[in-house]
Amino acid sequence: MKFSTLHSPFSIILLLICASCQTEVPLSEPVKTSAKVYIVNNAEFGIHPDKTNAEATNAGINTAIRKAKEEGYEVVKFTKGDYLISADRIGDGLGYANQGGIQVPSFMTLDLTDATFHVKPNANTGYMLLRLNMVEDVTIIGGHLVGDRLEHDYETIQDTHEFGYGLVISGSKNILIRDMTIEQMTGDAIAMGASHGGYDDRHRSRNVRITNCEMAHNRRQGISIGHAWYVEIDSCYIHDIGITEDGIEGTDPGCGIDIEPSGESDWNELASYVNIHHNTIRHTLAEGLCIVNRWSTDIDASDNLFDDAGIVINRHPARIRLVRNTLNGWHSYMVALKGTIDVYMPMEGPNANIMEYPVRAGNSSTQTGYITETDNYISPDE
Repeated sequence: MKFSTLHSPFSIILLLICASCQTEVPLSEPVKTSAKVYIVNNAEFGIHPDKTNAEATNAGINTAIRKAKEEGYEVVKFTKGDYLISADRIGDGLGYANQGGIQVPSFMTLDLTDATFHVKPNANTGYMLLRLNMVEDVTIIGGHLVGDRLEHDYETIQDTHEFGYGLVISGSKNILIRDMTIEQMTGDAIAMGASHGGYDDRHRSRNVRITNCEMAHNRRQGISIGHAWYVEIDSCYIHDIGITEDGIEGTDPGCGIDIEPSGESDWNELASYVNIHHNTIRHTLAEGLCIVNRWSTDIDASDNLFDDAGIVINRHPARIRLVRNTLNGWHSYMVALKGTIDVYMPMEGPNANIMEYPVRAGNSSTQTGYITETDNYISPDE
C-alpha cells in the first residue's frame, strides 16, 4: 500500500495502492494553486494568547474559524501565543454539542505553526482539544497541543480518566495532519475512528495521513485506530506512552499505535489498509504496535524503528505485513499469536526484520496462500 505525495495543504491527493490488490484509487479534486489566508485577530474575538480565560478563548477561536469559513477563506492562521482551551466533555457525553475544544469545519487548513494550545486542568474523565467530526478535506499544519496530565484531578470522579484526547478524527475523510506535537494528554495523543452515533460506512474515517508528528508523555496511547480505512502514519516520533512518570501512573493499553476496532452486535468497526512506515517508537507501557481483533485487516508496517517497544498481532487479524523493521532491546519482541491469518514477518531475505534478540520473534499465524514469499518466518505453535 502506498500513498502519493500530498501537494497541497487544502486539497489532498491520495493515490492509494491496496497492498493486496494493487488497485490505484484517486481520491480528490485537482490541486488548488492559491488560497485566501485569514490571520486571526485575537482581540477581535476575545481570544487570550497568554494562557488565561479558557472559556472565552475557546469560544473566540471557534467563532473566528466559523467567520473565516463563511467569508470564503481556505486557510486560517493563528498568531504566536499560548492558548488555554476549555475542552470539557459535557452535553451529549462526547462534547459535540458544546463549545468545548476547537472544532474544525470541512475544506479548511489550520496553520497552527506558531501556536501552543493547552487543556485547562479539569476533573473530566475525557476531553477533546482539537476535533474533526464528519468533515472532509482538512489539513492541520504544525501546532503544539499540551494536555493536563500533570495537573488533572483524578480523584473527584472515580474513573480511569483515559479518554482525554489531543486530536480526535471521527467519521472524517481526506485529512492531513503534519508537523504537530501532542503531549501530556490523560488519554491518547490522537484517536481515530467512527463519528459519534454510528458505525456504518458513512461514519468511518478514511484517507487520513499523519506525518512528521511527535507524540510523547501521553497517559494511555500514542495513536488509537478504530473505524478507519486507508490510513498512513509516517515519519513520526512516538515515545514515553502509558508509563508511570512524574508520580502519575499510565493506563492500559499503553501502546504507541493501537489498531483495535471493536465489534458490536449490529455493526463491527473496521480498520483496514493502514500503512505505518519510517516511524520511531520507543518506551511504551505495552507494545509499540498492537494489531488486534478480526476486524483489523491489510496492515503494513515497514522501515520502522522500535526501541523497547514490541509488536503483537492477536485475536484474528488478517493479512498483516511486517518488513524491514528494526527492533532493539529485550522488550522489542515481534509476535503473531494463534488465530491470526496470513502474517508475513521475514527474518531473512531482502525484507528481513532486524532484531537485536531474534529469539523474541514468533509467528503462529495460519497461512492460507495469501503470503507467497519464501522467506516468511514461521515459528512452532505457541
